[in-house]
Parts: sequence; structure tokens; C-alpha cells
Amino acid sequence: MAEVNSVGWGIMGCAGIAQKVARGITKAANAHITAVASRSLERSKTWVSDLGIDASGITCYGNYEELLKDPRVSVVYLPTPTTTHKEWVLKIAAAGKTCLV
Repeated sequence: MAEVNSVGWGIMGCAGIAQKVARGITKAANAHITAVASRSLERSKTWVSDLGIDASGITCYGNYEELLKDPRVSVVYLPTPTTTHKEWVLKIAAAGKTCLV
């Protein structure tokens, strides 16, 4: 269960480096993972399962746009290939969310 003043994070992409960041988020007292998106729902579910954390409050999505619509996500971590950053940073900003690239 997330703390009252805890920031909800969304992870957009299931890259290996994102596992390290996800574990860091779970160790922060004022942050929690709210959602994970991949290009396939099965991939995002498997990725979350492989983290070995309590995933009861994490929603998995099969595309990035769904994550951007999630009102519980305040910050998006974007571990996608560099060539995709401009497109997705602009979409994340347009959705009113903060982005960590």
C-alpha cells in the first residue's frame, strides 16, 4: 500500500536497466510503482513478476498510451531506446506527467 504522500511512478518499457530503477523506486519511502507498460500485455506482466516485489498495486498495460492515461501515474520512467525519446517525452509532457529519461 502506498503512503499518502507517495509519488506514483509508471515504467514505460521493460528494458533490463528498468529493473534496477524499479527496485530503487520500491525502496524509496515516498514513491511506488503504479503501472508498467510494454508493447505487449504479457511482456509487462512477466516483467513485473520477475521483479520479485509485491505487485498488488501495479497495473500492467499492453501499450504505452494506456499508461499515459492512468491518473495514478505522476512520473514516467522511460528506458526505451534513445531514438524513441523525443516522441515519447513529448507525449508524456502532453499527458501532464513528469518524465525521467
